[in-house]
This record gives sequence, structure tokens and C-alpha cells, in this order.
Amino acid sequence: MFHVKVSGLVETTVLVSPYDSIQNVLSTLEISNCHVLFKGSVLTTALSFSFYNIGENDTIYIVDNIKSRNRY
Repeated sequence: MFHVKVSGLVETTVLVSPYDSIQNVLSTLEISNCHVLFKGSVLTTALSFSFYNIGENDTIYIVDNIKSRNRY
């Protein structure tokens, strides 16, 4: 278990397992329709923190998914 900083739509620190999926954290934070970024790459939320080599005190960024907004 280790801490990951979350920045963007929310500002917090979460305790995760290396094998947790990114989606599990989004669900815990009650966030949907977003993109998750790490070191300049958009992450696939079904994959784990260990897959992306995200470790202790790394920061992931959660940004709004502009494509999901209604356009008038």
C-alpha cells in the first residue's frame, strides 16, 4: 500500500494497492466522465497503478472529459 496524490477536479491523497485499478479510485472518489493523466499520458482506467509504475507520493491528475459535455 502507498499514497498517491490526486490533483485537478479534486485535491486529495489516497491510499492504494499497486494492483488497484485507476477506476477503483475514481469510484471511491465518486468521479466519472473524466480523463486521468500521469507524466503527460492519458491513462486507461481499467489498468492498475503498478502497470503505469505509479508509486509512493506520485501525482495523478484528473481532468474533465470535455467530449462528454452536451453541446448547444
